Amino acid sequence: MKKTVLAIGLVLALSLSAAASFEFYGGGSYNTFDPEALNALIKEANDWAEGIQGVDVTKAEDLKSAFGAFGGVRYWVNPTMAVGGEVEYFGAKSEGSVEVTGGEGDPSGSIDASVSASVTGFSGAGAFKASPELTVFASAGYYYLNGEVAVKDDDDLLENAFDEELGASKAKFSDKGLGFKAGVAFAYPIADELSIVGRAAYRSLKFDEIEFDDNYGLEKEVFEIADLADEEIDFSGLEVGLGIVYSF
Repeated sequence: MKKTVLAIGLVLALSLSAAASFEFYGGGSYNTFDPEALNALIKEANDWAEGIQGVDVTKAEDLKSAFGAFGGVRYWVNPTMAVGGEVEYFGAKSEGSVEVTGGEGDPSGSIDASVSASVTGFSGAGAFKASPELTVFASAGYYYLNGEVAVKDDDDLLENAFDEELGASKAKFSDKGLGFKAGVAFAYPIADELSIVGRAAYRSLKFDEIEFDDNYGLEKEVFEIADLADEEIDFSGLEVGLGIVYSF
């Protein structure tokens, strides 16, 4: 009886070993999100610019989406279950400007402003193969946020407007936190070991302890940048990706 059990165990172990394989995958992604705190800052800047008489305003757009990239590796411990890790990145930037053309003796020039943010994530992931082509996956890991709000004043327009020396200023902010993602992927084989993969997933990701550098020069009267320190920046949203999978 013991020999029979050992034989069955050996057969199972060999079959699992034969079925196990590694998978490398990577590609590009399109990501949606709505960081309300950053978009509120953009709206405030647009409202301020539109309140100035006799200028040409180029509005900054809300941060709503961004292109990115992903890559990872999986180990299939059996024909239907895999574990692995993934790295991903996406970033977005919004820019606006105010153009002033003054008459003789009046100031002229431009004020350019931008808000940018990038997210980098490192996650552990698991996958379940529902069919030869369809895989369900989920991941959890740490994500890192880095961003910047910048104002460039070409000809001291801000100094003239506020009777203060403002000029070019930057405020950098950062945070890190846990994020989660779940989705499905569809693979179409193009060779014995190579497939094209398309995937869709939902990412849950919020940053709520925003830190600023100690040397930012933006004045609260211009953009109230310090208010972001008490706001949650939400980067939850959909990810749609297209890439390749290499198995061996």
